[in-house]
Amino acid sequence: MKNLDKNIILSHMNKEHMDSIINIIHKFTTEKNISKALMTDIDSTGIYFSIDDKKNIKVPFPKEVPVEEIPKTIIEMSKNAGKVEDKSKEILDELEEYISSFSSLTLGTLSPENRVTLTYAPFVKKDNDFYILISEVADHYINLKTNPDNFEIMFLEDENKAISPLVRKRARFYSKCEFIEKNEEILDLFENKLGPHVKSVRNMEDFHLVKLTLLNGRFVKGFGQAYLIENNKIIHMTGTNKGHKWNLKGI
Repeated sequence: MKNLDKNIILSHMNKEHMDSIINIIHKFTTEKNISKALMTDIDSTGIYFSIDDKKNIKVPFPKEVPVEEIPKTIIEMSKNAGKVEDKSKEILDELEEYISSFSSLTLGTLSPENRVTLTYAPFVKKDNDFYILISEVADHYINLKTNPDNFEIMFLEDENKAISPLVRKRARFYSKCEFIEKNEEILDLFENKLGPHVKSVRNMEDFHLVKLTLLNGRFVKGFGQAYLIENNKIIHMTGTNKGHKWNLKGI
């Protein structure tokens, strides 16, 4: 294979499909507890990897393949290795821990004039429901009143904590909401989480308690690590059954 063509495949896999690389190593070798792996080379007999910057291994193809079949073979190995259901609990546990690290969430709501408004609100969680405490003077108040079934929420990693602005960890969900009577138990959760400032607003009549129900969403951990979520279940890894296309001219 020409270096340029090979490098395109290697670069794409290392940047976009880290999960697939680790899955292939787990599936077809005895290596476990891998924190980082890179695809370093490919030829007609197999794939070469570097594990945690200290060990090099080769995963052979089931049989030697013509160079034009190498991308297809890599895709098939990735499919066989990447069974989402095998790691659903691990991913959902990570998502739960990630969301728990936030005290506020980002709201993308629609105004009565159908203009998108981006705001934020503090939240608490009880069971599988989320609650926000919002003021009537906030832009999202009238938006949620007008369009309670058409908005999104997002939890976005702090840019200073991300390994790169290109791969900020994030979770976002289509949601619906209902305005509910103030509930002392929920307000106590706010006070325990956010501190004494909640005392000054919990009895104000222009502050309202809103219950959010999360519908389907998407959790992105990094390059090649995106998952679609519905009813608190991993339903799909993003991508298509056809896989990606590479320019194989000159191979």
